[in-house]
Amino acid sequence: MTRRIGVAVSTTLAAGVLAVAIALPASATPPPKDPPASGDNRATSYAGNVSTCAEANLAGAIIDQGKDLTVQYIDVTVPAGYELTGTVVKGGDGYNVYPPTALTDLRAPYNNGDQTPTISHWFACAIKKDTSSSTKPPTNPPSSSSGSSSSSAPAGGSSSSSSAPAAQGSVVSSAELADTGFSATAPLTGAGALILLGGGLLLALRRTRRRG
Repeated sequence: MTRRIGVAVSTTLAAGVLAVAIALPASATPPPKDPPASGDNRATSYAGNVSTCAEANLAGAIIDQGKDLTVQYIDVTVPAGYELTGTVVKGGDGYNVYPPTALTDLRAPYNNGDQTPTISHWFACAIKKDTSSSTKPPTNPPSSSSGSSSSSAPAGGSSSSSSAPAAQGSVVSSAELADTGFSATAPLTGAGALILLGGGLLLALRRTRRRG
């Protein structure tokens, strides 16, 4: 009977120790904090702290940053050849993440007393711009002179085609008249010969009458 009681007590103690061991890790992990109010409609606030672009889920690398500041607002200047992807501003118990369109009056979120804290650190992330497309040579459009010559070509073609049939027709008519032996002066020559012949006959008749 005593042995049974001892076994039961040992089992109960072991179960209690196991339950405590399971409960300890759960109680050691603090619950996530709610993000503080950003204080700026352009920004998204988060609780905690970040120090790299990757931790803030921003593309690129840090191109500008500041630490241990004594101001509450900052402005960001983007160097030439870079494209801003976002800016992180830390202060108090949280940080604000700004989009690339926000460049002036950037701040940290409100602290626990709903006041604007001093900025502890900030950094801007950016990527290099792709300049390969700007080095491509531009496509030259057709010049105006070539366009005018092409437009005048049909006009020249139409004038030559319209005058060509008339000249060709006149040449063909002359050739046909030459081949048939017809001449414009032939009727006049025949009439003259007849007149001369008639005049000769009249003279011969008058001489014959005078002799008789």
